[in-house]
Amino acid sequence: YGFCNDGNDCKNDDMKTRTRFKVLAWLLPAAAVLAPAVASAQPSFGAETIANRTYVVGHALIPLTLPAVVSGSPTYSLPNLPAGLSFTAASRVLSGTPSASATVAAYTYTATSGGSASLTFRLAVIPANAGSDGFIVSNLGGGTRIDSLLFVSNLTTGFVTGANANGYTMTGAVIRVAASSRNNLRSVSIYSDDISLLGTLDGPTGLLPAGGHLTYTSARGIPLATSTTYWLVIASEGNRNLGFGLIFSESPTSFDGWDISRGVYVISNNQITIQTNNWDLHFSISAFPADVPPGVPASLAASPFSGGVSLTWTTPTGIATTYQYRQRPGGGTYENWIGAGPSPLVVSGLTGCTTFQVRALNGTILGPMSEISAAPLGMSCSINLRLRVFLEGPLR
Repeated sequence: YGFCNDGNDCKNDDMKTRTRFKVLAWLLPAAAVLAPAVASAQPSFGAETIANRTYVVGHALIPLTLPAVVSGSPTYSLPNLPAGLSFTAASRVLSGTPSASATVAAYTYTATSGGSASLTFRLAVIPANAGSDGFIVSNLGGGTRIDSLLFVSNLTTGFVTGANANGYTMTGAVIRVAASSRNNLRSVSIYSDDISLLGTLDGPTGLLPAGGHLTYTSARGIPLATSTTYWLVIASEGNRNLGFGLIFSESPTSFDGWDISRGVYVISNNQITIQTNNWDLHFSISAFPADVPPGVPASLAASPFSGGVSLTWTTPTGIATTYQYRQRPGGGTYENWIGAGPSPLVVSGLTGCTTFQVRALNGTILGPMSEISAAPLGMSCSINLRLRVFLEGPLR
């Protein structure tokens, strides 16, 4: 092909007027063809954060999926986790069952792709008995105790909760009573910082034995928010004296950043007034992370009566704020879950063998189930077997 001398297409012109040329192409190896360098995008989590968490030894985590970066496919890491916990990078899931307690500490979650981006959050693992029959913050174990201070007004002292994202469920308190006086106590309650009653603890009232530790509990727990001040209010009987063991102010034993506020106060007409800031009330608080599943209601048993059964079980580990049960008559399907209180549970109106499932809840967090089949008095849960016998040869 060619162009005419005047630059126009001349393929139909006379051959004499053409100027011929050749275009030569050199083919380079593929490896020699260089694409322009593209810098890896700096990963970013945008406005994402990770809330602080508190876990309990021996209690499996509800798997936690950590945030993804805004764009790209980086490599994720979360190193140096407490014993029993693991992080799966491909799914960004933190899971496992803590096997040992760990003091509150900062952990760094990182996305790496050329550059890197990180999020930091606090995590603690408390002992298994810190929330059920032990304490999460306490000054009972130390300090110099005196027994001579008496209070006529309702006595109160403050405490501050830790940093668990979903708060806590308070299960009880222990108070040191002075040995030099006999106390007249009406109630022990928990108030918010604006002096609103949140719940009253069950325990001894009235004229109390002199000396020793008094234990107060809440069967279903009192919800407490994260990093918040609350007041333990000890109400006296009339204008009688309250005598308590006090200690010099010092750092208490605590888990997950809990603290006992300094000083002893009195409360009157919804006003809190300092009584002494040189001493602290001798007490402890028991609580449990509100997002940790309770244990299984173990040793589930059924006692029959006419037309029904009474179900009993042992209190699960952890904190159970409430229970649920459901039933399946005969070989049918399970009915809906029904709310229930602590053991025992009486179920009436049964007409035959029924299978029951019982589970505990910590707030809205479900625990594992127990199951049993039972029948009312005079009935049974028999198992019908159909037996096929194959005989070889003639029957003899």
